[in-house]
Amino acid sequence: NQLAYEIHRDQPKLTGTADITEEKLVAALMKADPDVDMKCRRLVEYLSDRAGIIAPHGEGVYTFPHRTFQEYLAACYLTDEDFPEKLSHLFKADPQRWRESVLLAGVRVTRGSIAAVWILAEELCHAQPPGDETETVAEADFLGALLAAQTLLECDRNGIESPSARNGPKLEKIRLWLRPIVEQGRLPPLERSQAGQALAVLGDDRDLEELIFISAGPFWMGDDEDSDAAPAQKVTLPEFKIGRFPVANGQYRRFIEDTRRKWETRDGWRAEKANSPVGCISWYDAYVYCQWLTDKWRKKGKITIDEVVHLPSEVQWEKADRGIDKRTYPWGDEWDSKQCKTEELGL
Repeated sequence: NQLAYEIHRDQPKLTGTADITEEKLVAALMKADPDVDMKCRRLVEYLSDRAGIIAPHGEGVYTFPHRTFQEYLAACYLTDEDFPEKLSHLFKADPQRWRESVLLAGVRVTRGSIAAVWILAEELCHAQPPGDETETVAEADFLGALLAAQTLLECDRNGIESPSARNGPKLEKIRLWLRPIVEQGRLPPLERSQAGQALAVLGDDRDLEELIFISAGPFWMGDDEDSDAAPAQKVTLPEFKIGRFPVANGQYRRFIEDTRRKWETRDGWRAEKANSPVGCISWYDAYVYCQWLTDKWRKKGKITIDEVVHLPSEVQWEKADRGIDKRTYPWGDEWDSKQCKTEELGL
């Protein structure tokens, strides 16, 4: 465990496994119990050829068979060495190196006591959440909050769904850290997506049915330089409102329960996807949903009797996206991969 921790800590690359020289391996074995009269080279041969705990990687060089095994053994060492302070400190200093070890440590300590994983989560997310987006906060603190949430989701799902009086405030603190990750772009897109899924389980209290007012008037639609969008033309639209977010699974599920319609998702209902956009439905399903929502919103007073919920037209969609200044993207004219979900991100 200690050897795995040391080589993982000192490994230059963040991928693959680290090399272990035979001298270092023998020295570690001797240090483990210097009073035992053992033949270290025979033991190395056994560990490599029989047990498979280590694998040859050249003349006089060994390695662990897989990086996850290396990370797990390092996690085993860190659960016994100043836990959880040292583990949290290492993660915040070098998140990419220690992320998997933290998750594996959470699983390991849960076997002894479920309370230990809450202690780890509290250490990872001990600071108070930021007040607003103007407050400067280290990225490692946001990553710590995200990892605290993921650790609890992995190790104590029941404790999240029915938290004790002691753990309730800890869970709320983590939830309040996740909100700015999702809303303010405090982390890269992949981590923002993970934070969004965790927030869906911990409690996403954003108004996912918020409507944005789009004023009447002209805007530039199309692009002369893009053959699929040519020609650029000025189009005038009356005022309208559009959802700030796509319709989420949690909203659509209420429609399914109310109307008892069929809804076959790819992987069944998952709480982590409650705030993700609906998929696997037809145009007609969406059309009927809009009719149902029109009735619900009229009764709530969210819209007037003359207003109707419907799918946006292409023209409405483009005006809402690009505004009236002929911008190329919703955020401006320069491409920014951090602003949207792309195929390259693998989400």
